[in-house]
Amino acid sequence: MRFPKHQPQHFSHSLEIGSPKLIEFTVVELLKSDSYNHKYIARINAIGTKGTSGNVLVSLQKDSANTQLEIDHTLVVKTLIEKVPFSKNPYQFEYKEYLQTLNIYHQTSISSSEILGKKTSTMSIRGYAEKTREFLIKKLSVTSIPIKERAIIQALILGQKRDIAREQYKEYAAAGAVHILAVSGLHVGIIYIILLFISRPIQFLKHGSFVQSLLIVVTLWCYAYITGLSPSVCRAVTMFSFLAFAQLSKRKTTTANTLFLSFLFLLVYNPLLLFHVGFQMSYAAVLSIITIQPKLNSYYAPRTYFKRLFWRLCDRGYTS
Repeated sequence: MRFPKHQPQHFSHSLEIGSPKLIEFTVVELLKSDSYNHKYIARINAIGTKGTSGNVLVSLQKDSANTQLEIDHTLVVKTLIEKVPFSKNPYQFEYKEYLQTLNIYHQTSISSSEILGKKTSTMSIRGYAEKTREFLIKKLSVTSIPIKERAIIQALILGQKRDIAREQYKEYAAAGAVHILAVSGLHVGIIYIILLFISRPIQFLKHGSFVQSLLIVVTLWCYAYITGLSPSVCRAVTMFSFLAFAQLSKRKTTTANTLFLSFLFLLVYNPLLLFHVGFQMSYAAVLSIITIQPKLNSYYAPRTYFKRLFWRLCDRGYTS
């Protein structure tokens, strides 16, 4: 029921292509801006007086008013909604197909002068997460950390890359290290180990193991929401959630089992993730690593304690 043709309430069924309509929509996700527009994913609440559903790509033109939207902002505008066009140049990245993996088939472009009404609707979980991330970024901005380094910290820890200068991003891309700017399973693995260590005293309480597992899982999912729910983070958090509950039930498990369980769980929640390149690469990378890592262990066995600790940390980090 995710494709528009199978959703009776989807706005495309009552949409007249080429005709501007009075539309009410709510921002559900912030995207990276380009040189001319701020970009958002929005949920269409109504067209005219008819309630609808479905997501649309919204481009808000940058102007002197410097209007920017936030998650859970609800706007009323009179605008034209069109289907996302195919790319015009051969062999160019097909943005239309990428948007379809996000369940988006239409787009609209507006200016701040076309906004007829604006309010903040009931704050969602994503809204609270974004507020938390903005709060942390604001705290970072008042430190003595230089702007370039602060932008990298925001990307590495909070998953916010919009403050990275284009030249700086190109330098990382040229060095083949642009992937380290994305929050990944390694971050989640490190946080999991830290949480496991600091929450160890809870185990001595009544039902302490259950409380500890629940606390770790909730904290990891909060972190996933704050960093934007990227495919690699969702995969890692889902894996660690299954791992935590497996340990709680005292069942033996393997990385392969938790990997495939998380794969199945996420696809049941959103089948379109299967066509998301980040989702594919994340699982392909981890599957390759858990296949190759045992062979590497057979070739090299650290003898000292610190070498074994470092090797085990690398093993856990890569498989997360």
